[in-house]
Amino acid sequence: MRKIIFYHEDNDKQFLSLILKNLSAQYSVTLTGENAVITAGSGADLFIHESIGLQTVQSPDTILVFSEHCVPSKPLNIDASVICIASSGNADLLKMLADTHARVITCGMSGKDSVTYSSKSDYAISISLQREMLNCTGQIIEPLELVFSLEEHYRSYELLTYAAILILLGVISECPKLEIPIY
Repeated sequence: MRKIIFYHEDNDKQFLSLILKNLSAQYSVTLTGENAVITAGSGADLFIHESIGLQTVQSPDTILVFSEHCVPSKPLNIDASVICIASSGNADLLKMLADTHARVITCGMSGKDSVTYSSKSDYAISISLQREMLNCTGQIIEPLELVFSLEEHYRSYELLTYAAILILLGVISECPKLEIPIY
């Protein structure tokens, strides 16, 4: 079973909605949080948990996604096999994650970021994977460019993170020839 944990400081329901609506096309998604348990879709099991006060993640092969400005109040205890997705603009979080030895994938607009975007309009975004990435199935993914067509407005960091999740889960393993719709 694939596992994703969303760590955020505020109640970011739009991003969780993006994930639930779009990943339920490939997975049977179970989302747990403070106030709800939701299951949607069909396919392989994907467990998603949202947390506000997380301190320990000792769950191998888990993707730990941090909201853009999230900085935990206490040091984190994270298994080295956990893959963390974080904003490159969040220096305090990146410093904290460096002490955990977990693998970190940065999303942002820097040339040093693993996932960035090259163009964005109201209706589409071109997202680039700038360096090789090992996904959760052990496959090496070469640098690629994705084009997402958008039906709703999402923040850039949310879309970069979503693209990183798709690549890590193995949903995308090579450059698709068509635009990928996001609902």
